[in-house]
Amino acid sequence: MAKVDELVPHPVKEQLPGVDFCVNSNPSWLEAIILGFQHYLVMLGTLVIIARVIVPQMGGGNAEKAQVVQTLLFVAGINTLLQTWFLSPLSAVPLVTLVGLGLYTNGFPLLAECVEVGLPELIILIFLSQYIPHMWKTKRPIIDRFAVVLSVGIVWAYAALLTAAGAYKNRPASTQFSCRVDRSGLVSGASWIKVPYPFQWGQPNVGAGDAFVMMAAALVALIESTGAFIAAARFGSATHVPSSVLSRGVGWLGVSLLLDGLWGTGSGSTVSV
Repeated sequence: MAKVDELVPHPVKEQLPGVDFCVNSNPSWLEAIILGFQHYLVMLGTLVIIARVIVPQMGGGNAEKAQVVQTLLFVAGINTLLQTWFLSPLSAVPLVTLVGLGLYTNGFPLLAECVEVGLPELIILIFLSQYIPHMWKTKRPIIDRFAVVLSVGIVWAYAALLTAAGAYKNRPASTQFSCRVDRSGLVSGASWIKVPYPFQWGQPNVGAGDAFVMMAAALVALIESTGAFIAAARFGSATHVPSSVLSRGVGWLGVSLLLDGLWGTGSGSTVSV
């Protein structure tokens, strides 16, 4: 019998331009914390949209919206910690799997509901991330790397000043709800200390139709996550992702969906890069 050739890993690809960290390089602790917080802000915006769309359809109010957001963040932390510690380095966090990119039609039109706040945020974000790096050359790309944190901080302070100055006193109620920083009701409706727990919404009811719908949603999340795993490995200048690593990532996606169902997040899980 011929000797079986030893498996040789694929060669590491060259680092893509504009990518600051590859799989073998790590940012400093402070930079990692800020980048993680920036990713959290992006995910938080999506979670708020999920709660705003789903909870009212089920008869919930501001308190239930806040509880859903808390549950989503809590289960996201559990999924990420367990996966990075025990299983695969491919991270999955709770995001909606049923509507996916369809959330774009629910989120982007909200900008037009408060143009004086939404439009400056969009302009500042594009300016900081796309134009500043070409206009101002620095040794460390700080501004474009933290463009989300900077733009959100600037526009939030601007919106708070407009609210405190009474710019919306004589505006319609719908405009005040969209533009004022104190009208969402999520902060006032949230508990000071709230630890989500399994079956917090009561005993689950599972039907055959619901099972098939979630199977279809899980299939979509599987395809999307697999592509994201491969893309993340390419951007990190890593070798080709072995099938065993993809299997662990997809397997943990199933465990994440189970945890989502136990805690009642209102959505499923998919990858977030």
